Amino acid sequence: MRGSKSYRRIIMLCLLLGITTETSAQVFEKLIRKVIEKDVAADSTSNIETGKKRSDRNFRELMGEIESSQDFESTKKNTFVGWPYGRGDIFLVTANRQSVHSGYIFEDGFFTAMFPDENVDSHMLAGEFVGKKCENQDEAIISNPKAKLAMGTLAVVTKGEFTGGLVRASSMTKARNVFNRGGEGVEGVAGDYHYIYVYTTKATQIKCDCQWQRDITEEGLEAVDRLDYDLEKGWNLVKVTLVKTHQIENKRFFIERRFETVPTALKETPWYFIHTKAN
Repeated sequence: MRGSKSYRRIIMLCLLLGITTETSAQVFEKLIRKVIEKDVAADSTSNIETGKKRSDRNFRELMGEIESSQDFESTKKNTFVGWPYGRGDIFLVTANRQSVHSGYIFEDGFFTAMFPDENVDSHMLAGEFVGKKCENQDEAIISNPKAKLAMGTLAVVTKGEFTGGLVRASSMTKARNVFNRGGEGVEGVAGDYHYIYVYTTKATQIKCDCQWQRDITEEGLEAVDRLDYDLEKGWNLVKVTLVKTHQIENKRFFIERRFETVPTALKETPWYFIHTKAN
């Protein structure tokens, strides 16, 4: 994988999705490959070998150095005004290497993003509820231990290429931070929030104040994720809120987050498209 900055961005996105650091790069590579290859297979009229070459090229470009480009905030009518990337598909990409089609974006920037009808392959779901990074997993209260989970976020694919991420968030700064585009130490302020998706095979409640160490200083920085899940079978919407942050020189890092299931997103919360492009 080329470029240490690109690697760090991949690591951070994987941590957001609940992937452990030991396998995060490999997992993210596979799930993005799957999104690209699925789109190529559905859209391309060329032969299999040509499709494979396109997929390999797209993957190499994605894994290259990622730079800032044109990001968008939606209007109240789910439109990105001035959208330049053409028609595309929206996928819900899970941390366990699966992608599920969940919407479209059109040439004029109008888009539809919804809970997908398609279920996730339960054989590939994680049995962990709070993540390996949690130092006090044994304190978690889980009403249905037989349930299996998958966490995910939205990705946009245009012309067979991963174009960027899609998220509802409290601000553009927060949206960029979700995809590690905010810059090191720019993680928002208390009260900032965004939404992610959680799939479960069975209804379950999960309560845990997950304690873990952020690898930011030599001594480490203590952090806590307060999980308050009341999950129905299928897809669920989860609001992630920054509760506390910690400042080191001119940089600010979160040290406490709250994860809670919600029936719907706040109406005033816009959608953000965060574009990524290889050099």
